[in-house]
Amino acid sequence: MKRLFLAVLLIPSLAGAQVIPTSEWISVWSDNTTFNMGPAPPGAVVRAYDPQGVLCGESTVATAGSFGLMPVYRDDPLTPLVDEGADPGDVITFEVDGVTALPAGPDAPTWTANGDVKKINLAYEKVIPTTEWISLWSDATTVRGVPVPAGAVVRAYDAQGALCGEYTVQVDGQYGLMAVYADDPLTAQVDEGAEPGDVISFKIDDDSANPMGPDDTVWGSSGQVKNVDLDVPAVPSLLSFAQIRLDKDAVSLTWRLAHEVDPVRMSVWRRAQTGGIWSAYGRLGGAVIERNGTGYACLDTDVKEAGLYEYRLEVNEGEKRTFMDLGGIQVPFGKFVLRQNSPNPFSAVTTIEFELPERTAVSLAVYDVQGKLVRGLINNQVFAADTYRLEWDGLSDAGVRVAVGVYFIRIETNAWNDVRKLTLVR
Repeated sequence: MKRLFLAVLLIPSLAGAQVIPTSEWISVWSDNTTFNMGPAPPGAVVRAYDPQGVLCGESTVATAGSFGLMPVYRDDPLTPLVDEGADPGDVITFEVDGVTALPAGPDAPTWTANGDVKKINLAYEKVIPTTEWISLWSDATTVRGVPVPAGAVVRAYDAQGALCGEYTVQVDGQYGLMAVYADDPLTAQVDEGAEPGDVISFKIDDDSANPMGPDDTVWGSSGQVKNVDLDVPAVPSLLSFAQIRLDKDAVSLTWRLAHEVDPVRMSVWRRAQTGGIWSAYGRLGGAVIERNGTGYACLDTDVKEAGLYEYRLEVNEGEKRTFMDLGGIQVPFGKFVLRQNSPNPFSAVTTIEFELPERTAVSLAVYDVQGKLVRGLINNQVFAADTYRLEWDGLSDAGVRVAVGVYFIRIETNAWNDVRKLTLVR
């Protein structure tokens, strides 16, 4: 789901004393920037850098998970002694609150041409210490058959994928004591870490690492110390092929593994982004995994809403439990919909939501009872198939608060139009 914020879209931000504005820029925005698998918090500062490390864009998360439009400026060719920003073709890198953030699309983080608008969701993570933790250590951790080298970073993740422990290897083959933190029950909006009973997973640098014991990886109770050796295998993943596609009203998943595994030892997990917020991963209940030639297949028939769905495969082989990403798929929308604004009646701000089944140009505006234009919200702008939300704050195009009374929202595309009545009260 796309969320549009008019105040952000209408006024480019020039925040950041180190940013040097020029006469050319691209505009970057996001409606799903994540921190430790949850929405990035309001107030987080997003910064964009050119390949030379020059700060060329800065914005602040105004609403959880969203920022932009953020101007990312081009280097001014008329000032060769000053590097103000990017050149066409440059790959832009990002930080959020000083932490490297990975671009997650859907658009590429490349500076293209002046005026381009790009949606670039970001993902960043860092350990948030809490008052409870377990401690993990190892003296026999290996990467592709050799001891893990000094400087490698070992990371621990809770069952929802939130980073909850991190340690930089000081001595080849060893790590720890690494604190793996518990989730703080007093901060319900932030996932700081594990809950009792969670199985911890691991990465070494960018590779998934398999726990080799001798102790288990269950987060039990605060104060526990566990010896957990890790191994990054020579073959990076048991998964050799995966494909996800739509099959009528279901999602079809097929995959192949590097070696044969009994289907009863496998489970498929799914999370969904509907309404702009990711759910936690959950096992597909009742989904049957079947052999499909040399591979395996599973049908997810429980897709009730349009949105983005991501899948993981769990494989249990004896004491070894491995998770692998199968990929994601966008479930499209089947019809044009303009929903009733909410709240209605409203006194300050109301949210307008619409759905598009195909890529099309959209115009959306507010009119009074005489049919006079009050506020143009979207003017012939092209949108992809998705659900979108935006807010009207009761102001006219002139920035004047309108009188209480009845108004109408009208949406128009090349193939469809619709109207909803809304009421402004004080």
